[in-house]
Amino acid sequence: MKAGLLAVFLGAGVAAAQLPRGEESPIKSPEIALNNGPAAITADKETGAATARADIKDGKLRIVLLSESVQLPGPLRQYDSGTGYPLFSVHACEATACFLAEVTAYN
Repeated sequence: MKAGLLAVFLGAGVAAAQLPRGEESPIKSPEIALNNGPAAITADKETGAATARADIKDGKLRIVLLSESVQLPGPLRQYDSGTGYPLFSVHACEATACFLAEVTAYN
């Protein structure tokens, strides 16, 4: 887990509501949150950190990338050059503060 790592991945593809290849997104917050107040952001940071701890415990090491394109969310079949961890894309075209806080905490 790298604190503060927030990468943006730009790619092309087709948008989909479900993740391909049967892998669930580690990010639980909706991309667009109605409440982006300090308490909600803190809660989403805690959720991201807790999900990361659980994934690490289960041996699921990955880095979440924000996609601002119509790329399919999910595993990218690519790896981070610094850690060797697989990359996982989440759609973030209109991401709000809560969503971004959870992604940052997860990474």
